[in-house]
Amino acid sequence: GEELLRVENLTKEGLCRDVNFSVKSGEIVGFTGLVGAGRTEIMELIYGHRKKDSGRIFFRGEEINLRSPRDAVRKGIGLIPEERKKQGLILGLSVFDNAAITVLERFSRFGFLQRKVITKKVKDMIRDIDIKTPSANQLTQNLSGGNQQKVVLSKWFIRDCNLYIFDEPTRGIDVGAKVEIYKLMQSLAGEGAGIIMVSSELTEIMNMSDRIEVVFDGRIVKEFTKDETNEEEVMEYSLGLREKDVPA
Repeated sequence: GEELLRVENLTKEGLCRDVNFSVKSGEIVGFTGLVGAGRTEIMELIYGHRKKDSGRIFFRGEEINLRSPRDAVRKGIGLIPEERKKQGLILGLSVFDNAAITVLERFSRFGFLQRKVITKKVKDMIRDIDIKTPSANQLTQNLSGGNQQKVVLSKWFIRDCNLYIFDEPTRGIDVGAKVEIYKLMQSLAGEGAGIIMVSSELTEIMNMSDRIEVVFDGRIVKEFTKDETNEEEVMEYSLGLREKDVPA
């Protein structure tokens, strides 16, 4: 696929330094490393949630300087956060309202919400990704963890992003819901989206990623394609037991 995202020498004092990687259309790139290695922070820099000190980010062929997550959303970048209950969802709102939040801007012509369009899109989405809820009006806090995670995902799928950043997408959900979320990620990649998956579960990284970026102490210390490595080797780089051997 074509290159969607290219990150060059991304640096933020105390968080990461000289981070270089790219994501192509249709590709799943896995980010692994220990908690505190800087993976989430790198994603927040790309997403405009934090401000970089230096480095360049190119998206779909043009250099971008995102000042806020809203800029990222407008460009077609979606971040599905690890802390879904804090950042991804408003638990006191209905499934419908949570799912509709990110599209309101897109479907409001001259300030009038095209409620019919939004209603149809949300209902289709609940069906397509199989959110188990008695109705779209159910409060999100009453759903299971796996279904809450699907509501977070639905917000971004409705928007049709070019790049999805999944931060620990299956943490705290049951095996059945995990498999469904893997299928969703694969179908998005199959439709040409680029996907970054940050995960602490090595098995998940090994099974899902086309390429694997290992982060240690704020740097990418190794890049693998999925077929050229094993869990043990990835773990050694994650623990800092092997020296960095990618070009600085």
